[in-house]
Amino acid sequence: PFSFRPGQWLDVHIPDIPIVGGFSLTSSPSQFANPNTFEIAIKKFDNPAAKWFHTVAKRNDVVSIRVGGDFWYDPQLDAGRHIVLIAGGVGINPIISIIATIADDARSIDRQDPSHFPRLLPHRVSLLYTASTVAELLFLDRIRGITERNPLIFAPPRFFVTRDTTATSPSGDPDLVTRRRITRDDVRTVLAGSSDAAVRPRFFVCGPPPMTDAVVGWLGEMGVEEGDVRFEKWW
Repeated sequence: PFSFRPGQWLDVHIPDIPIVGGFSLTSSPSQFANPNTFEIAIKKFDNPAAKWFHTVAKRNDVVSIRVGGDFWYDPQLDAGRHIVLIAGGVGINPIISIIATIADDARSIDRQDPSHFPRLLPHRVSLLYTASTVAELLFLDRIRGITERNPLIFAPPRFFVTRDTTATSPSGDPDLVTRRRITRDDVRTVLAGSSDAAVRPRFFVCGPPPMTDAVVGWLGEMGVEEGDVRFEKWW
């Protein structure tokens, strides 16, 4: 039986293509349960497996898949925690699966019973997401829709761009995007909002190695326990 955890990837074996494709799952496990579908993110470039999907694949083609990765969110283990998601570039791909999972869990809970919240949902979810340009902020509408529909769980997301800083912000909102890199102070501000030990944060960091290394280093300097930091590097 096929199953996956939010944040994991798929190894995809395509007939007659010797190179295995590795692609992030961008949907929630509950979407696979109903309506029995899942989504993967495949960038269009010269990798043979990715190129096959974009130029050759058609309905009813058969491939073999295997779930991989130890970067994942556990709804039971992480319930009641402050979940801090930090993504750089295409590192948002596994993060969006985590966001979708939390949103699906929220929909399934009777909100008339507040006692369910600490047992089944995070205390709070914060997102810091950076990309080179506004156009490269992936899943922007999806992220904004989920966070705006669930304000009791999701803090307003923060978006950053490091180049093309004069481009118009999405939806014409000049305050939507911060035009610089994520800094140590940005991470410290999120951490400062979780001083209560009962809701201490768990960090999920995914992005280019220099960014990931920097953020993980900052967290260690700030006293965050190693077990509360999960990270994945995208080359």
